[in-house]
Amino acid sequence: MCRHPLPKALASPVPTFPLDKPSQIWSLTRMTDSGQSLFDLITAFYNIELGETVFFGFTWNLKVGKLIGFLGTFLFAGRWVVQLGASKIAGKPVLPLLFWYMSISGSLLLLSYFIFGQNDSVGIINNLFPMAIAVYNLVLEYRHRADLKAQGSTP
Repeated sequence: MCRHPLPKALASPVPTFPLDKPSQIWSLTRMTDSGQSLFDLITAFYNIELGETVFFGFTWNLKVGKLIGFLGTFLFAGRWVVQLGASKIAGKPVLPLLFWYMSISGSLLLLSYFIFGQNDSVGIINNLFPMAIAVYNLVLEYRHRADLKAQGSTP
């Protein structure tokens, strides 16, 4: 038995993205054995209340989704600290692989927060673009390393 009941907001249908056909929502809307879609279950998990806390003089109502969003924000912003450290060591501007991995991880966490925690289309679009660029740059890096390896050089 689940310790946390589903939020009252899930008693009514959860709004989804405006798509042409309902079948385009992929398997997220397939019903589970309990009669709820996977989207509904993930949204319910994101909306589990963890209580209130006071932080820097503000009272915050913490939910699982908000903690996931904060983790994504710290990863996405922290990538610049990694870049700064790598550039200082190298003595020139560089973007280490960890920068791109942190970018993808942070974007994925923020994307999940905006989909399941907020249902915010602006946040979704805002995180898809940098994630696509980071994936592209990782692909380029690994192709470059493969080419160097084939030539007998080291990166």
